[in-house]
Amino acid sequence: MNDVVRHAVFFIADISGYTKFIFSNEKDISHSQMVIRELITTLLDEVNLPLQLIRIEGDAIFLYAIKDDDDQSWEQVSKHLVVNTMALFRVFTHKLTELTIHKVCNCTACINIEALKLKVIVHSGRAAFYQINGHQELTGTSPIVIHRLCKNSVEADEYVLFTESAYNDLAPTDLAVVEGEETYDDIGTIKTYVHYPPEPGPYVPSPDAKPPTIFIETLREEVSREYAGVALNPEL
Repeated sequence: MNDVVRHAVFFIADISGYTKFIFSNEKDISHSQMVIRELITTLLDEVNLPLQLIRIEGDAIFLYAIKDDDDQSWEQVSKHLVVNTMALFRVFTHKLTELTIHKVCNCTACINIEALKLKVIVHSGRAAFYQINGHQELTGTSPIVIHRLCKNSVEADEYVLFTESAYNDLAPTDLAVVEGEETYDDIGTIKTYVHYPPEPGPYVPSPDAKPPTIFIETLREEVSREYAGVALNPEL
């Protein structure tokens, strides 16, 4: 299929602290991946059209929304995109609390769940969209820029960073922002607008809330492995 060049707004929702969250101990790795999987699933469940998934990138999700040429239509869409972006922080924080309540054990991964944070990078521009074996792919400077911006000078662990083009396209005037800039050798200087989301309302679990299914499955697998190990080495 031929490339289709479109103007789009791109989003990367990235879990901060992921690298420190992964440890060499086998159980820690298993439990840390279990937590990350739950968080990524929670973020994806909150993604609503016209926001669409390009791909999952380890501890992040890469999203986009095509910018409509109809200014009146885009005004409504842009408001929805801003609301959807901020909702990611709410569901992420609530899921962290839920996972902490139902933590599997006291391994390093499980006791550090609340150390994970969320940052969202937003950039807009043109990109060429195409399909390879049924998978959506894209190329152009915009995807490069947004990925480079994941490494930036913002000292906070939780924030939304808009590039100037994204800020102009989305017009999130209800959000308090701090203006700044990021400079890269091969890209140049990019003007930015950073919003620091407030703490969401408290998470109130349901009285009959149960641990996530993946937690239960992981525990069952570990118990099965331990019993199998004892059966093979009864003297241990």
